[in-house]
Amino acid sequence: MFAVISAPLFGLISTLSLVSSEMTLGQFMVLLAQGLPFDVIHALGNLAFAVWTGAMLHHFLSGLTATEEEVLAVGDVHGLDA
Repeated sequence: MFAVISAPLFGLISTLSLVSSEMTLGQFMVLLAQGLPFDVIHALGNLAFAVWTGAMLHHFLSGLTATEEEVLAVGDVHGLDA
């Protein structure tokens, strides 16, 4: 699901880079609307890629195990507490 949601989010962030102080809300909405076809195709491409590679990646990543040294290096500290 993240693969599909990330495409319009990317489009929005990309469009924000084009905003200027002279731009009106209407002009911004037109700019967003112009990017919709690309965002839809981008989302469909992301979905197709996720479906195509999802099972292979899951199989590959589920077979990975951490060594004792890696477990000791991480310890009980996670996130920003480090």
